[in-house]
Amino acid sequence: MARKSNITAISKVIAYALIIIMIACFIGFLSYYTNGFTSGFTTFYVEYNTEIYNGNHTGLELNPKGQSRFDVKYPLSFLSKNELKGYTVKIIPNADKDFDFKINGMDYSFNAEADLTSGFDIEYDEGYFLISNNFTPASVLKKIYSGKSVEVPEPTNADYFTMIITSYNGESVVNISFHRYVAVEGIELHPGGITV
Repeated sequence: MARKSNITAISKVIAYALIIIMIACFIGFLSYYTNGFTSGFTTFYVEYNTEIYNGNHTGLELNPKGQSRFDVKYPLSFLSKNELKGYTVKIIPNADKDFDFKINGMDYSFNAEADLTSGFDIEYDEGYFLISNNFTPASVLKKIYSGKSVEVPEPTNADYFTMIITSYNGESVVNISFHRYVAVEGIELHPGGITV
């Protein structure tokens, strides 16, 4: 009888331990797919440099050399009967960062541009895309308006661009405002101040 109660007690301890482990796994699962409980449940996200992006993000700085890889993920695709894949990428001006530029001597507003995607070098693959990091606002506009005279002010490290990544069915969208890192090329000292 004592032996039977020991087995029952051990079974209860193991059962409680398994329940606690299952609860911890469930909380971890929810935490991962809600970005640390800071957003709704994620069924679509973009990963860049091990960071997960869902919803709206600003301040992404891309390295000025090479390419940047963005992985497009459907974390719950194993639950779907249909294969979840596909996405679209569109790059537009960041509404918060406007400037005027000239095309053939006429003034235009950067934010009036509807789509800047064709000004970027983007390579698409099934589960990711690559953006060439050799862009500036001037190079993007010159590529879009090739054959015309384009004058653009010097860039700063501002998020001039917003990348819109949309899921295959259009129901989920990730917006990432970004810029390419612009290094300081020199500092000049003048009696009246410093020029960077």
